[in-house]
Amino acid sequence: MIYFTRCDGCDKELPLGVTKYRIQINIASDFDGVLPEYDEPLDQKIEGALKEASMLTEEEAEAQVHQELILILCKSCRDRLLDDLSPYAEGSVETRVKIPVRIQ
Repeated sequence: MIYFTRCDGCDKELPLGVTKYRIQINIASDFDGVLPEYDEPLDQKIEGALKEASMLTEEEAEAQVHQELILILCKSCRDRLLDDLSPYAEGSVETRVKIPVRIQ
């Protein structure tokens, strides 16, 4: 029977009933609606991209598009994570507004 879990940040033992934090992270690739122009012909570029993709495992290819992470952290690791992320907190840095893309 398991009576504890471990912090994913520092590996500290976290007994049942102790304060701990569940962090869920969703990472997804983004597309800005712009396709770059290439010096080489498009069919060669596509062939190269397919060759690169064929060398990846299914898990590696999927991770380049989408990942979901769940971490269990102790209070000190949670605080350290929040400190690391503080420059990105609301109002701390210039707010980025996503401009909608019209495809015609």
